[in-house]
Amino acid sequence: MALIDVAIVGGGPAGLSAALMLGRCRRRVVVVDAGEQRNRLAREIHGFLSRDGVTPAEFMRLARTDVAGYPTVELRSGFVRRVEGSRGAFRVCLADGTEIASRRVLLATGVTDVVPEIAGLRELFGRSVHHCPHCDAFEYVGKPVAVYGSGTAGIDAALAMRTWSDDVVLVTDGQDLTEAELARCERHRIAVRTEPVVRLVGRDGHLEAIELAGGEPVEAAAMFLATGQREKSPIAAQLGCEFTPEGTVVVDRHEVTRVPGVYVAGDAANGEQLVIVAAAEGVVAATKIHASLSAEELRGD
Repeated sequence: MALIDVAIVGGGPAGLSAALMLGRCRRRVVVVDAGEQRNRLAREIHGFLSRDGVTPAEFMRLARTDVAGYPTVELRSGFVRRVEGSRGAFRVCLADGTEIASRRVLLATGVTDVVPEIAGLRELFGRSVHHCPHCDAFEYVGKPVAVYGSGTAGIDAALAMRTWSDDVVLVTDGQDLTEAELARCERHRIAVRTEPVVRLVGRDGHLEAIELAGGEPVEAAAMFLATGQREKSPIAAQLGCEFTPEGTVVVDRHEVTRVPGVYVAGDAANGEQLVIVAAAEGVVAATKIHASLSAEELRGD
């Protein structure tokens, strides 16, 4: 195997942004992408200057076109099963049996949202059922909105939604709240429904109502999930990376993990989870990786 400079696992905004910058630094890079970007089911991307409202598919097409212009960068479809080795001599093992030898590894594998198994939800997910209010709540200004969750996470999410709507209901799906939690919701005019959720009712991707096991349905134009997330890939854990209590990888301000030669950018790292932030983190990681490789070469290592 020819030793390349950087293997990037994940070809979303963070991975492709890093690849572009590393290509500009004339680094030999291979990006391995399984095509399972977190936002692929979303109707549109928001908050990305000059790309506000673009579809995820179009965003990815434009990004790949940009990266393809750099001859030292290879985009490869595939799934990485594991990464072995250490700084300067990593081995990236793909599901098809091929391997990549690289001096550095950048993990841009993202996270997976925990999506409850509710009848009708899958058909609406990414269209009127969302997980990120900064990405999607503006489209529901002044409309009735539901937040699905319980405990502190659910209440905090419901309170945050008041930025966009005065008509917010917290749906706990059978989970009771304490008297203090109920009082907090009442104080901030958050309605609470604790009955189990039966199904979501909608048409053409638009949520209309949430049917509950008892009582009247909840009319809502959108539902936001406060159900958490998990790392999409086990590779960071396999390599010995440290994790935050929220389950993301601990990195410094340059996206450097505590495992030498391993970097993490995008939603898998601790920080704000937005497309524009993921892209920026990819650039930060790329410049740090290039600096690391350059220093090594100048020392003659």
